[in-house]
Amino acid sequence: MTTSVLEQLLKRRLADDGVHVEDHPEPGAPLRAQLVFGARVETDLGAIYYTDAGGAWFSRGTAARADGDELYLAELDFPLDSEIPVPQLRKALLEYEQTRQRPTGVDWQPAE
Repeated sequence: MTTSVLEQLLKRRLADDGVHVEDHPEPGAPLRAQLVFGARVETDLGAIYYTDAGGAWFSRGTAARADGDELYLAELDFPLDSEIPVPQLRKALLEYEQTRQRPTGVDWQPAE
């Protein structure tokens, strides 16, 4: 996924349905990392799931959702406290595009 494709996804809000990004070093090679993200238009919040050989993590937001409803994005159940502002989500995804590592500009919580 290129930076321009990422920006188009976020601008068009196609992330509402969620996006899966798989990192294979070369065609046919084992999966090195996976990043899954989604956002909700009505709140301008989104969430990230990241996994690699070292483990799996969800983004951690500042507070759990007040409505208590489950958070289901990109065919994945996210913890209620995993939502972060879309600008922070965008920066994290751009960082991932550049480094292919778990973004550092996000607080993370282990996936259980």
